[in-house]
Amino acid sequence: MTIKMRYNYTLTLKSDAEPGTGVGGHIINQRVPRNRNGEPIIPATHLKGLIREELLKLGELFPNELDTLADECCGKADEDGKGDWTTESCFYISDAVLKNENKNETGTKTSFVSRTSIDSASGKAKETSLRTTERIAVDNVFKGMLTVNAKEGSQQDLAIRLAMLSIGAIGGNRTRGGGKCLIEFDSRQNSKPGDLFKQLLKSKKDELPQKENVNFLRTETTTLRLIFEADSPVCCPEHPVPSNVIKSGFAIPASAVQGLILNRLNQRNEDAATKLFNDENFRAYPLLPCAAFKQDKKENYPIPLRVSLTHKVAKLISEGDTLISNGDKLNVADEAIAKYDWKKVEGANPLKATGGVLLINGNERELWQAKSIPHIPSAHGVLNDKNTTDGRNLYQVDSIAPIVWSGFVRLPKWAADVVFGNCNDNNLQEIFVSFGKKRSTHGNGKLFAFPVDEEDKTLPYNSSTHGSKNMETVLIVQSPILLPDKSSDQPANEEFKIFVETKWGIQPKECMGTVIGIQFGWNRHGKGKQTGKGKRVRACRCVMPGSVIIFETNIENLSNKIKSGLGGGREQGFGAVAVHPGLATKIFSPDKSDSKLLKSDVDEKTMIQEVLKIWNNHQKDLPSPSQLAAVRKELEINGKDKTQEYLDHQTKRTERIWATWESCFSEVENFIKNTDSKLAAKGLKLLIDLKISEKN
Repeated sequence: MTIKMRYNYTLTLKSDAEPGTGVGGHIINQRVPRNRNGEPIIPATHLKGLIREELLKLGELFPNELDTLADECCGKADEDGKGDWTTESCFYISDAVLKNENKNETGTKTSFVSRTSIDSASGKAKETSLRTTERIAVDNVFKGMLTVNAKEGSQQDLAIRLAMLSIGAIGGNRTRGGGKCLIEFDSRQNSKPGDLFKQLLKSKKDELPQKENVNFLRTETTTLRLIFEADSPVCCPEHPVPSNVIKSGFAIPASAVQGLILNRLNQRNEDAATKLFNDENFRAYPLLPCAAFKQDKKENYPIPLRVSLTHKVAKLISEGDTLISNGDKLNVADEAIAKYDWKKVEGANPLKATGGVLLINGNERELWQAKSIPHIPSAHGVLNDKNTTDGRNLYQVDSIAPIVWSGFVRLPKWAADVVFGNCNDNNLQEIFVSFGKKRSTHGNGKLFAFPVDEEDKTLPYNSSTHGSKNMETVLIVQSPILLPDKSSDQPANEEFKIFVETKWGIQPKECMGTVIGIQFGWNRHGKGKQTGKGKRVRACRCVMPGSVIIFETNIENLSNKIKSGLGGGREQGFGAVAVHPGLATKIFSPDKSDSKLLKSDVDEKTMIQEVLKIWNNHQKDLPSPSQLAAVRKELEINGKDKTQEYLDHQTKRTERIWATWESCFSEVENFIKNTDSKLAAKGLKLLIDLKISEKN
């Protein structure tokens, strides 16, 4: 198997940098990109583009020896529409994140610069040409990691490291001296560009790994729980879109989990991958969000199952609140579990269908609504694109922020041992993986696997725990159910009911919340039935996740039926269903999850220290309590982005208003940027109280 070499790097700015996001507001045209914690970053996509640019230069210098390096290292897209994928990127690079040596230091200094274009004839500024952009100050240091999927000293390894060290500037306005930088690897991994260049000219391409012997004698099957802790945003689109916006769903599909396992096995032994692909016991569940932040004990993460449509929650319930209160007054209901008297619903607080995942943690069921799962939008500009007429391509990616996902996979023991290592009891295995699109810059992290007891009640195919007093068994679809291509004249619920009876030989009492749609797929090798250009697998009619099946009595051998799945397409991740986990008792709030970043006493203490620092520095010239209260209200209602726009607007108002802000503006701005929103709101309240107490 190809060895993955990992290199820590630092990027030091030698001049102010403008790594734009492509996103701005009414006042600021372009902002510095930040991660979900509000820290400025140098995007990995930008760094990868600069690496490709340097590799292309090497190919031009040595057209006979190094002309194919850019495609071999960075990947080559399909150009003729035949689905012949030649190479994929052989390296992964992380975002470069601000490096704070002092743990009490928060964020970095950013500033704004305004420019305009001058008419050469009149010597006056052109109309509508004024632009204001945010920039990162010189001397700030960023850090990240480069992972090369090749042997150390191979041509690919040397070329990628040389290209990265050759990057002399990042961000916009590079031709005007902006963003000059110095990139270095750790001292123990460091090599001078000249030495790498000499080695590159003498090197050879990384050879294909030798076929590895695999022991197929272990016939038993094991179930593994998978925990994926993402280090970068994840983009797993559920549908192709006609626009230039790639939007991710919140689930990592079962097909992606199976594809990852098969790919890793195929690198060691192609025959073993084929054997696993055809094994009826090989089934994966989708990886679903289970936590907003990482924790040390992997087994303590709640188990997530997908719900939608039939699960209804009071519209006015706030995050973190208990849903069932005041005796018989229900603020959550699911008709699939128990009929609900809708006449009891208060008119001021009706129930509303909500999608997302139920987090099972002991007897508690927390609902993580899809709308609360954090997203990170980004814009990307491609230069020298061969597939466009002008060589330029601008598109947007809406990814899921780096959070924690969890799921299950059932497979032969021999395959588990090859892919994940020796998977014995209490033996936590860890591998570095990538999911979704743009895997050289997105979707990377650590995947942990550990075996679970087949009798564990929390497994998706074991008995229901929702506590219903009747004998009904309720199942909920977790990954798409493959239907015949020909559509039925029956309503969706009836068609699904007939389908279940045909496949399992048992007639359901009812199917609810059934959504039938079109499922698309694509793969990098281009295999499978295809239509149209590229590597898309043809569209399939499917019952979508969240649909519910209700049986009137307990089903014999139900566990085995769920393990086998419903319908065909197991090899592509179709057909996963689970026992319904029950009713939600709380709404999950990402801000209230177990995170040292947001919940520790140190953060509360640091927040108070920062507020007192602002107070001591600007006690006499702070804005009025009402002005500070307006900022706090904006933060609580509309979040940080709108608050930043509000603050920016103060710089454009009258001289009198700006005079009240000028001395403390940057400190207040940085405090809000680099502090959790709820802590920042508390801090502003403290500042308001201090200002009021001064008058009294």
